[in-house]
Amino acid sequence: MAELTIDLEGFVSKDPEQRTAGAHTVTEVTVPWTERRKNSQTGQWEDYGDPVWLSASFWNEHGEVVGITVSKGDLVRVKGTGIKTRAYQKNDGTTGIQVEIVNPEISVLVRRPARQNNRPPAAAPAEGAGGWNVPGSFGDDTPF
Repeated sequence: MAELTIDLEGFVSKDPEQRTAGAHTVTEVTVPWTERRKNSQTGQWEDYGDPVWLSASFWNEHGEVVGITVSKGDLVRVKGTGIKTRAYQKNDGTTGIQVEIVNPEISVLVRRPARQNNRPPAAAPAEGAGGWNVPGSFGDDTPF
C-alpha cells in the first residue's frame, strides 16, 4: 500500500469561501501551483505549463477560524494525507481538473521581508534599548 503526503507552500488566490453542507459549514482555501524551470539561456526561473489549482476544505469550527485568519495573498503552508481530483467544465468549454487536499492542515507563514538595497542600514541601538535597532522591526543583525 502506498502512502501520500502533500506539503504545499504558496499564496492564497482568493479570500476563503464559506458554504453550508447540511448542518455543517465548510470553508475552502485555494492555492495555485505552477511548475518552474530554470531557463538555461537567461539563468532565470520561469513558469512552465498551466497552473494547477489545489483546494483544501475545512469544516465547522476549524473552517470558521480559517475563514477569519486566512486572506487572499497570504503565504500559507497546506499539508495533507492525499489528494482527490474532480473534472469540471471551464467557461471556455474546455475541461479543467480540481485537486483537493485530503485531511488538510493550514498555517499562515510570516517571513521577514527581503532587504531593500536602497534603504540605509538601521542605526545602532542606544545603550539599554533591548537590542532592537528600530522599534517594531528587525535590525540587520537579526539571525533569522
